Amino acid sequence: CLFFIWNNRGDYDVLFACLCRAVLWFTGAFVLASMLFCPLTGAQYAGMFTNPNTLGQYMTVTLMAALSLMGAKLRHGFSIKSLFLPLAAIGVAAAFLIFSQSRTALVAALFVLVLWLVVTTWFDHKGKRLRGLIKTAAALLISVVVCYPLCFGAIQLFSGLVNHPVDMFALEQHEALLASSEQG
Repeated sequence: CLFFIWNNRGDYDVLFACLCRAVLWFTGAFVLASMLFCPLTGAQYAGMFTNPNTLGQYMTVTLMAALSLMGAKLRHGFSIKSLFLPLAAIGVAAAFLIFSQSRTALVAALFVLVLWLVVTTWFDHKGKRLRGLIKTAAALLISVVVCYPLCFGAIQLFSGLVNHPVDMFALEQHEALLASSEQG
C-alpha cells in the first residue's frame, strides 16, 4: 500500500529518508533495551538478539541507513545540528559492531564505509575532494571515538540497574527444550 501511494507522489528521496530515519529510531529503542537487559560479558555481545552475528548484521544495516542520511545532508546543505542524529547513529552502530566481534559484519561495514567515503568524496566534494574526504572521515572517526566509551559505560551502568538481565541465548535454549519435551 505504501509503495502505491508513494509511487504516485514520485518523491522517492523523501520515502528513502523516512525509511532510514525509521531504522535509526528502531535501532535507538533496540539499543536502549539491550543496554537495560543484556549486560556485557567477556564473550561476543549479542544484545537482544540470540546471536552476535545477527547484531553485527543489523548494525551494518543501521550504519548504511545513517550514512545515507548523512550523505543526503551533505548534498543538500547542512548544519552541525542536522548531522547529530546520523553521526550519533554511526558511532553507536560502530560501537555495537565492535562489541559483537562479528568478523563478517565488521568487514561488510568497513567495505560500505570505504565505498561511501569514496563515492561521497568523488561526487559531493568536487574541486575540494581531499579536504572533503578528510573532514568527513574526521567527523566519522570522532563519532566512533566518542560513542564507543559512552556505549560501553551505558551498558555497564544500565544493565546494573536491572536485577533480572535477560540471557537471550539461554532463553532460546530453554524454549527449545520445552518444545522438545512437549513433542516427546
